[in-house]
Amino acid sequence: MAAANAWEVYDIFLDQVVAEGHSLGADDIRMGLMYSSYSPATSTDITWDVIDANELVTTHGYTILGVSMPCTVATTAGTLTFDSTTNPVWTASGGTLSARYAVLFNNTVTTNNLIAYSLLDSAPADVSATDGNTLTVTHSSAGIFTLTQT
Repeated sequence: MAAANAWEVYDIFLDQVVAEGHSLGADDIRMGLMYSSYSPATSTDITWDVIDANELVTTHGYTILGVSMPCTVATTAGTLTFDSTTNPVWTASGGTLSARYAVLFNNTVTTNNLIAYSLLDSAPADVSATDGNTLTVTHSSAGIFTLTQT
């Protein structure tokens, strides 16, 4: 199990939320896993296509484009809380499944806009699941992330 570190929101996501470019409770929000070769850049990483060369390949229980996540959005007193009703789970099959980062993106919009990423281990080190075991990304009970109006 990997407890996701704090999620870092991509700049493009903030721009698109203001422009109403996401319907977070209805769109196909996905979580993909990245190798250690990924070097997140919140100001220049815009779409999944920009970073997908660092995505795990379809093998050992992972399928490209990751998994869909049923998401919720709540707004209270100027704070938007983005969360998921489930923690994504991958079961390693035929070998070890290893990843360094988890990335959230919107698969509904044509360009697969990025939302946020999380380092899966603060060392940093890869998080692994051996054959037959699961790799679960566990979100904070307070939500994946919050945005607060100032």
